[in-house]
Amino acid sequence: MNDWTAGYQSLWEMRNQPPIVTESWAESDWARERTDYITFLIRVEIPEIVEKAQIVQDGFRDFRCADPFPAEYLHLTVKETGCFLVDEKERADEITGEGINQLIESATEALEGLMKFKVEVRNINHFRSNIVAEAHDGGEIRKMNRMLMSLDGVRAMNYDYPRFLPHMSLCQFKGTDDYEGLIGYLEENRNTSLGEFKVESGDLVKAILPEKGRYPVLETVHKFRLG
Repeated sequence: MNDWTAGYQSLWEMRNQPPIVTESWAESDWARERTDYITFLIRVEIPEIVEKAQIVQDGFRDFRCADPFPAEYLHLTVKETGCFLVDEKERADEITGEGINQLIESATEALEGLMKFKVEVRNINHFRSNIVAEAHDGGEIRKMNRMLMSLDGVRAMNYDYPRFLPHMSLCQFKGTDDYEGLIGYLEENRNTSLGEFKVESGDLVKAILPEKGRYPVLETVHKFRLG
């Protein structure tokens, strides 16, 4: 068993622990009312995969604790920068437009030479604050995460490499009602396969956190093409 397979299994075994409930994105202590969060990701726009994801998500709607993400939010996380885009930097976890341009330049150099690769999205799992589908690609996204960790202006997270586990978030939690029933649904659908696709690019995006709504809006700042 490789490191990431063991990591997925470890999280799965923690599924009966109480979930982390998302109440407000922008008003959280983390965001401090800032809304433009900068992150690297791979968009998932393959119709067949989106359709299968939505079938799984439809099952979540039977449980009051579950809050599925919309189709346009589906993506594979690569590396959170840990920074918010602002006009004037006042805190360590902020970056300006000029800083974004420098980040794009350094990320382009760091990712140069990476080739296109295939990823299989399968196995429903529980990441405490999200229900996800695992992303199995032989380690390529983990490699990207490790490369981007070293860039100036990018903050290291406790869930980055070597703990980093590629995934596609399907659902967050809005409460704990029916939680035991949801766990039963996850167990029945644990081995679901959503499909395979070739990753040809990655995006640096601005995740606009909702002040009133439930879901961030992902706005591409720059697209990185793989060889």
